[in-house]
Amino acid sequence: MSENEINTIDNIDVAKKGLVVAGLAISTLSSCFLLYQVLKKYTKLKLACLICNLSIVALATVHFIQFLAKSINSNVYWLAVAIENTIYTTMLVTFILEMGRKFYQNIHWNTIMFKLTLFGLLLFNILNLTSTIFFINDIIKQPRYIIWIIKMIAGMLTTMLACVYTFNPVIRLYWDSSTSKTGQINPKNAAAATWYLVLLATLSVLYLILYITALFSERAQKHLPLTTAIDTILRSTFPLILGSPPPKQFINTAKYIFINRRPLNNAIRDRGVST
Repeated sequence: MSENEINTIDNIDVAKKGLVVAGLAISTLSSCFLLYQVLKKYTKLKLACLICNLSIVALATVHFIQFLAKSINSNVYWLAVAIENTIYTTMLVTFILEMGRKFYQNIHWNTIMFKLTLFGLLLFNILNLTSTIFFINDIIKQPRYIIWIIKMIAGMLTTMLACVYTFNPVIRLYWDSSTSKTGQINPKNAAAATWYLVLLATLSVLYLILYITALFSERAQKHLPLTTAIDTILRSTFPLILGSPPPKQFINTAKYIFINRRPLNNAIRDRGVST
């Protein structure tokens, strides 16, 4: 092995350790901030975001012990990953859908997109449970890494479906000049939803790029700690965004844009999306 190859391996090891530590630190700080938000102004969404982030902290701790201390059994590790994935994805998707229902009128929330998201969530959890059982019992001989990536992509696609369902009324409000039922939404709520939509969509794209790249990159498959550390950082950001109020300056600017986009129906009422 040449000196350059040795230096490359050393640099990768340093990057692995740095990102694993960073993932634990960022998820911990995010949880502390969300705890502050919950204590400051409690909402169910903020509490759910806090629980999601605490699950990330737990998993980041497992990553830290597994990849730096090498003291966790492989089966225990994959079981911990499966439990965290179930808690995180189920809670996040459920409360995104719950938030989205407030943008719809009472009789119009149960859409095809809503049902598809629930189906996707069920499918993800079945895949998560089944693959974990197979891993622990060595039923599957394929690389665990590949199956794990496919599962994570499925979870993210389900989360994206939930976001599309939630923010669909906002998209229609902006582009539809008519006063349709789904367009009858308070400008402040529309502005807040736009903030969440832009940030969550950006994170979703970054997340998918990470795992699609890892899926087809042989080098990435050899450096699992690197991928899981980046995964931890990205996923801890999702609840942080949802559990934090948008900047007031953005809300005021977006409200102005929505109000001047078209005249809103006078019967519009605030549907109570808490931020």
